[in-house]
Amino acid sequence: MAYERACELLRALIKEGKLDTAEAGARALLADYPEQIDSLEYLAEIYEARGENKQAAEYYRQAIALIGDAQDYDPEFVAFLRSQADRLDPPTP
Repeated sequence: MAYERACELLRALIKEGKLDTAEAGARALLADYPEQIDSLEYLAEIYEARGENKQAAEYYRQAIALIGDAQDYDPEFVAFLRSQADRLDPPTP
């Protein structure tokens, strides 16, 4: 329950533009729940909101790497993360 509440709070902070507070919360969430990708996605959103697209893309890519070959993730969600990363920092040919 604490995890879900923390996620709700982070979403609200990002929406309100309280990015420094949201970043601190996302980093704490990542430290407490390193196996969950939500904190990486939040960090990506925070850095994108700041206009730091390469760093945002890196967090999306870290989330994809954490998912790896896990079968319990929707392939469309993984494709979404990949498209976000590629949009923010297009891969070099």
